[in-house]
Amino acid sequence: MFTQKHRYNIQKCDGCEKRCELGYDFKEKTFWSYAEMHPTIAGQCIDNYINPDGEAVVIFSRQQSREFNERAFNNISEYNGLDFKRDFGSAQHRIATIKLARNIAKCCDNYRSKQL
Repeated sequence: MFTQKHRYNIQKCDGCEKRCELGYDFKEKTFWSYAEMHPTIAGQCIDNYINPDGEAVVIFSRQQSREFNERAFNNISEYNGLDFKRDFGSAQHRIATIKLARNIAKCCDNYRSKQL
């Protein structure tokens, strides 16, 4: 019978036995007047990683209070379709950030591919 009572498979990586929790870190820097959001894996904030093609990717998701920084997308496919001026910090932005964490987790040294 299908159940999600214990939420064992919600926001978790399934690449190894550790089953790290996937999430996001949202911080408002009031002194500098901006907010930023980064994906997290096992509580560790990820602001850059090396993708499967060996390219370094900087995750940039920041909103300035005075003027919007257009480079917030930084070609991150999970953020396609979001309007950061309108959607920053929204449920859609949080979900996209968790999806990004799930994709980054696949680049972890401990992640192992599933065998069929």
